[in-house]
Amino acid sequence: MAKGSGKNAVLLIIAVAAIGGAIYGIMSMKTENPQEDQWVYYIDPESVNSDPQVTAQLKISQIKDYMGKQLVDDPAADERLVKAGICPHCGKYFPLIGHGEKPDNCPVCKASLKD
Repeated sequence: MAKGSGKNAVLLIIAVAAIGGAIYGIMSMKTENPQEDQWVYYIDPESVNSDPQVTAQLKISQIKDYMGKQLVDDPAADERLVKAGICPHCGKYFPLIGHGEKPDNCPVCKASLKD
C-alpha cells in the first residue's frame, strides 16, 4: 500500500458521510409553509348588517383550488364577495378597506378596531 493511501481513504469516508448527512438533512426538512394554514375570510358587503351574514372562508393553501368556483349558495352574493376581517368584540365579519386595511370601527357593533 502506498504511503498516505490510508489517510486518503479515511478522508474519503468522512466526505461521503458528510455529503450523505447533508442530503438526509435536506430531504427530511419540513417543506410546509405555516402561512398556507392561515384563513382568508370573505363577506358579501350587502350582508354586513344581516343575520346571518353571507360569508366564506378558505385557507391560503385552498385558494388556487377554488379560483373561479362559487363559494356561497347565491351566485349574485358570490360575485360581490370581498376580503373580510372578524371583529374581536362581536365576532361578526366586516369588509376590509383598500388593500386589506381594517376600518376604524366595526360596522356591526361600532366598537373600535384600532390596534
